[in-house]
Amino acid sequence: MGLLLKNFKERGITWLQAERVNIEYKLINSQFNASIKGIQSEITSLTKSFKLQSEQMKLTGSESEKLGVTLDHLKQKQAFTEGKD
Repeated sequence: MGLLLKNFKERGITWLQAERVNIEYKLINSQFNASIKGIQSEITSLTKSFKLQSEQMKLTGSESEKLGVTLDHLKQKQAFTEGKD
């Protein structure tokens, strides 16, 4: 711990400033992780919905309807990911 404090002093950083940076980093990192989990959850939900539609279309849908469902799914994913940027 003494070496770390010495490095801070050499750079003109106080211990309080270093703690503030550490806390801000943790906060930003946790917000980022929460955001990633939300995105993963939404994509998983979209994928499950697509798979269900695809299974239903196997029995009754025409090829063009199946392609339409696939296109809609991809558009939803694209819209979702573009909205998160």
